[in-house]
Amino acid sequence: MKKKRGIFFKTLIVLSILLALFLFFELGIYRLIAINHVKDYMYKQGAQEENIESMELGWDPLKTGGYNFRVKFKDDPEYEYFYNYRLFKINDFGIDNTVRFEASKDGIANVQGGKYKELR
Repeated sequence: MKKKRGIFFKTLIVLSILLALFLFFELGIYRLIAINHVKDYMYKQGAQEENIESMELGWDPLKTGGYNFRVKFKDDPEYEYFYNYRLFKINDFGIDNTVRFEASKDGIANVQGGKYKELR
């Protein structure tokens, strides 16, 4: 009986350590990687960091598979810009990391206009 209890607690400790490492990576390191990639993408679009009025960040591993950013710029206040970062995406060329972009005005997505355009 003591042997089974010992194995149970060892298994519980190992699973707890694995969960802690996963959360450290997902909510720590991966978050910083996502912020840096999205800021690089915005810089390539012509946006400056001091021009950001607000930036909201959310982790959504199930629906979008990564981090979602909602950004408002001072020089384009009518539009909200949405960025999604996924560390791994499987496509025709293998696995890569991606930033997806979308602009919306008055809650209507994919409208034409806005100062910042999607990079191709």
